[in-house]
Amino acid sequence: MKIYEALKTINGEIVAPLDDDDVFLQGKLRSIQEAFSNDIDFYRNEVVAIDSEGNEINSPFDRSEIRKIVRAGDHAIVDKREAYTKFKSNVDLLTFNNSSIAISTDLLKKHSEYLRKIERLTDAFFFYISLNSNKKIFIDLKKLTGYRIHGENSSIRYLNTFEDFLAYMRQFYMSRERDWENIKEAMETEWAKDYVTVFYLFTKCLRESIEGRHEDRMECIRVGLDRYVNGYIVPKKVLLLSLLPHSLQRSLWKRVWKNQVKSLNPSSLL
Repeated sequence: MKIYEALKTINGEIVAPLDDDDVFLQGKLRSIQEAFSNDIDFYRNEVVAIDSEGNEINSPFDRSEIRKIVRAGDHAIVDKREAYTKFKSNVDLLTFNNSSIAISTDLLKKHSEYLRKIERLTDAFFFYISLNSNKKIFIDLKKLTGYRIHGENSSIRYLNTFEDFLAYMRQFYMSRERDWENIKEAMETEWAKDYVTVFYLFTKCLRESIEGRHEDRMECIRVGLDRYVNGYIVPKKVLLLSLLPHSLQRSLWKRVWKNQVKSLNPSSLL
């Protein structure tokens, strides 16, 4: 974990990660500095999608709901619980992309032993540990990060056969399970721990649908319906997969695989 190792030598007050393929755009660092002058400990900005040459392209992401928080102007300084409640399970609007996030060094160092264990969900980790403090967050609508999207996606390598795809996805969800479990352990408030527990459970249910196991089927259905009734966006695939026998679960996963192959490598299905 590069960030964990870097924390040992960092002297500054703010950490602003930059993934290998992404770029900071003009004004990014100045905007971060100005934002943190408002006594916040978590910041995020919007992104511009770029191709492998650095040219701007149409974004595949719909981030229009960010206006639930930033109703006017180009930024908002908001209470974390208010932001979380408004976004509900669309909270990935706040956690998406490491290179669009800046966080207090002190906050990261305080949770460094949890950070050391994170495999995939570093962006989510940054946001969730910020919930342990009473400071507000800064949501910046300025597009200050170039998020690179490759035409030749490396994911193609695991899509050669359906069984390869299932094996990859099983490992993918297992690593995310471990991450959610570590994030849950880092939570110091019950309301935040409750939200993280739901993401952990849904991730576990997706893995079990691949394996044909059903230990948490009823719990997934119960929690999913409870969230839906209370106005939260529930991943429909989690509920659907939890209700179906394994033969139909495999059929749905095969459809997902075919759609992935078609979108990444159209000639492979001809």
